[in-house]
Amino acid sequence: MEEKGIQGRWKGRQLQDSIQVFADLVKKHYGKYPIIYSNESFYNKEMGAKFNRFYLFIANYNSRQPSIDGRGKCNIWQYSETGHLHGIGERVDLSRFMNGTTIKDLML
Repeated sequence: MEEKGIQGRWKGRQLQDSIQVFADLVKKHYGKYPIIYSNESFYNKEMGAKFNRFYLFIANYNSRQPSIDGRGKCNIWQYSETGHLHGIGERVDLSRFMNGTTIKDLML
């Protein structure tokens, strides 16, 4: 969830219920729940432990790994939005798999 995209529109229960409806539709069609992308503070504040069973792709641009409230775990950590990769002339997001997650876990 991009905070800027929903800022001032949805909060708390309304946001959680809308995400759950969408996630259930994705699960029904593809057989898997979607990956939830969010920054760490927004996820912990607005989404809560309700979605901790999903794969979580968490943005946190400092030197410490993301901390998810409750029993959730970060599966992919986006640790930079200003990375450099050889052959790409612009800054890129940099991410890494966490907690034993592999690309196979995320495939349909």
